[in-house]
Parts: sequence; C-alpha cells; structure tokens
Amino acid sequence: FDRVNSAADGEREQVDADIPSDWRVWTYDDNQIVAFISWLRERIVLRSNAQLEEATTQFIAATQKLKETQHAPQLRVLRKAKVVGFTTSGAAGRRELLKQLAPQIIIVEEAGEVLEGHLLAALSAHTKQLILIGDHLQLRPKVEHYALEMASGKGHDLDISLFERLVGETEGRQQGAAGDSLYTLFTQRRMRPEIADLFRDSQLYPQLEDGEQVLAYPPVRGLRHSLWWWDHDHPESRKEGTSYRNVEEAAMCVALVQ
Repeated sequence: FDRVNSAADGEREQVDADIPSDWRVWTYDDNQIVAFISWLRERIVLRSNAQLEEATTQFIAATQKLKETQHAPQLRVLRKAKVVGFTTSGAAGRRELLKQLAPQIIIVEEAGEVLEGHLLAALSAHTKQLILIGDHLQLRPKVEHYALEMASGKGHDLDISLFERLVGETEGRQQGAAGDSLYTLFTQRRMRPEIADLFRDSQLYPQLEDGEQVLAYPPVRGLRHSLWWWDHDHPESRKEGTSYRNVEEAAMCVALVQ
C-alpha cells in the first residue's frame, strides 16, 4: 500500500468520504473497505487507460514509419513510371503506398462496374483530375446482399457506381452547360453488325454505329450464319458454391471448334 499511497498523495481529496485519511486499511470497517477497493480500482483503470492511449499513439507512429520504410523501394520504382496500374481492391489495400505515390491524375476503366466506395479509396488529397471510362447502361457492380441494391427499393443503392451517379446528374442538367464533362462514343469497333443490331433494335443503344473494320469481317467459317441462336432443354448443374455449369453447352462449343 506504500506504492499506492505515494502514487495517490495528490488525489486524497478525491477519496470517498467514507475512507479515513490515515490510510490504515487494517482499521477499515466493511463499508470503508468496499469504498477503498472501488476507489483503487477506478485509479488503476484510469492509469491503465492513460498508458494504453500513450502506447497506442506510439504504436500508430511506429507502424506508419515502418510502412514508409517498407514502401521506400517500391516508391523508388513506381516514381520512375509515367503510368502505374492498380485494381480498385489493390488500391484500397495499398492506400498508404498510393498516398505516398500521390498521383494527380487517376483514370478508371470499366468505372460503371466499380463500387463507389472502392473508387473513393483510390482518391487522395493529391488527386487533381479523375477520368472515368465506362458504360452506365451495363451491369452494375456486384453487391452481396440484395437489400443493399437499388432494385430492392430500400434506399441504400450501394450498387450505384460513382460513374453512373455522375452521368445521371450530368444528363439531368442542360446539355452543354459549363462544367459538364460527359463524352459519349457512338462508334463500336468490336462486334459484328449482326450482333450490334441486337442492341440497336432493343433501343438500348439506338445511336450505335459500326466502325469500318467490323464491316469487313469475313463470314464465320463452317457456319451458315455468323449469328444464330441455339434453343435446348439441357439444365444447368451446380458445380460449387454459386458456380454453375452446363455440360451440353460445353460439348457443343467443343464440337464447333473441332
């Protein structure tokens, strides 16, 4: 108790009134012992919390210094490059490295399929320009729980990407107004015209035009039509988890190649 007594000399005025000031605990009655133990426990907790807070601050500082040391070799290499590629998951997992790299221009491909939270993890105070490339009419990013999707009507709308939200806001304003930065490409240079017709006829992309190279595609060898539909009644089977397979469709693909 000498150690406790000396540590608490300046705090005796805070001791419960039921505790005598002479600190002779062997003379305390039951009520005084209970009050003293309660006070002692409080002092120990307060001191431990202060020590824990100090240790946590030191740990955070040491961890930050360790990360900077570990990232130093990578930063030397990355800073020599004009373009550095990350996945959004990689950017979120290496946020400290990205923060030290401090890119001013960020380009995001397939931005319509990236969760807004994942995209924000790639941004920092150093970001001066964000270029989003994607298609807001394609599939939205995947959210594991239906209640968090826009289609559920719950209002969470986590599957609305930053790209789709900004496109909607831009389209809602007067076209050509100052600050608009939405550019739409209408010429496709990948699909056969027969495939592109599916999207034009469905009014999904009514303004879609075909590039010169897709008009020059030769017919698919071995097939009467370059685009055809196969109707069958062979069911899918679950392979594992949420993955499915269709053995008959796979066999048809192999036969076509052969």
